[in-house]
Amino acid sequence: MPKPLKQANLSRSRKGVIRGLHYHERGQDDLFACLEGMVRVVVLDRESGEVFTEDIGDDNPVAVYVPGTHAHGYEA
Repeated sequence: MPKPLKQANLSRSRKGVIRGLHYHERGQDDLFACLEGMVRVVVLDRESGEVFTEDIGDDNPVAVYVPGTHAHGYEA
């Protein structure tokens, strides 16, 4: 990780739940990992308008790093 870890959160969502795009004004980076099931992570580069999506979880056990300047959300 390029910065020290300061906080860890665990959230649980039901299938079909969408967490709308948002960003942290203070530039907090995020790391998304799915412990069970599948999640589609959506990342928006607010400067260029480029969008990145990745389905992660049971079928693709990876994590997605999101720089603090980008908006992000997910669909369970």
